[in-house]
Amino acid sequence: METTIITTQEINSSVNKLEGYREKQLKVLEQNPFIEITDNKTYEEAKKARTNLVSARTEIEKVDKGIASILNNFRKGISDTKTNLISITKPAEDLQQEEVKRWEEIKEQEKLEKARIEEERKENIKQSISQIVNKWKSEINVLVFNKIDSYKDFFNSEIENTDKSKFEEFEIDFLDKVEEVKTLLNSKIQELKDKENQRLENERIRKEQEQENQRLKEERRKLQEEKEAQEIERKKIEEQERIKNEQIQKEQKQEAQRLAEEKRKIEAEKKAIEAEKRKQLEEKEKKEKEERERIEEEKKAKRLEELKPDKEKIVDFLASIKIVELPNLKDPDILKHLSSITIEINKVIDNKIIEIQDFK
Repeated sequence: METTIITTQEINSSVNKLEGYREKQLKVLEQNPFIEITDNKTYEEAKKARTNLVSARTEIEKVDKGIASILNNFRKGISDTKTNLISITKPAEDLQQEEVKRWEEIKEQEKLEKARIEEERKENIKQSISQIVNKWKSEINVLVFNKIDSYKDFFNSEIENTDKSKFEEFEIDFLDKVEEVKTLLNSKIQELKDKENQRLENERIRKEQEQENQRLKEERRKLQEEKEAQEIERKKIEEQERIKNEQIQKEQKQEAQRLAEEKRKIEAEKKAIEAEKRKQLEEKEKKEKEERERIEEEKKAKRLEELKPDKEKIVDFLASIKIVELPNLKDPDILKHLSSITIEINKVIDNKIIEIQDFK
């Protein structure tokens, strides 16, 4: 591999080359003073100045990159020189960049404001159309039959006198809405006419119904008179039947009372016999129960007596395995834990002793 030898003269030459750009940077700074943007012209001039300042900086950076490829060991010194050189124009570049951005933001806000005003204009026109159309629709919804002709004249007059030019590009939309309202009006008028015809027909039917009701009322009156006469005759016959039935019921009641008395005596005798039988049966069952309980008690006593020796042996055995003395331990924590275990074991043994004592 070929080794590149860098001499002190080459290094000095490279540094002197960078130093030579100082006057050029100062000249660029002088030729491109700060420009306050107030209109499109100054905006373009500010962008041009910014471009010049950027070019001055990037030219130094390009030279720096070329030197850095062969003077890597002297990079720090050259980099400091580069930084000092760039610092001459960088503040002016940054300041000019901020001014350019400020003006661009102003123009963007102006653009957005124009768009907002245009949208507001369109929305106002649409709202104006909606208000007019909604007003007509509200009037049509409450229209009554006897106001049809006057409202049609009023409605046509309003359409004729409305200044359509104020709707600008939405005039066609307004005319379309007018046609919709006309259709709604015609539909409402037909509905009102249908309702009026139905009302007249209902009125005719009502009058005919009243006449028919009057005729039926007269017929019902005559029928009522005939019914009342029949009712009087019916009541007369019913009274005769009532007297006859009362006599029959009286005789039937007396016979029923006699039969009931006989039945009561028979039932009383039957209940007395059943009560005696029930008493004898209860006494027998009581004696049998007492005998069973006596035998059961004797069995239990015998069972307990037979279990007594074994129970005593088990109790003695369980008592013998209870822990009464702990081993001598040095650690107090494990001693405490063992004591807790011992208590639990002895408690279990005590409970089991009680179970054995209660065992039957």
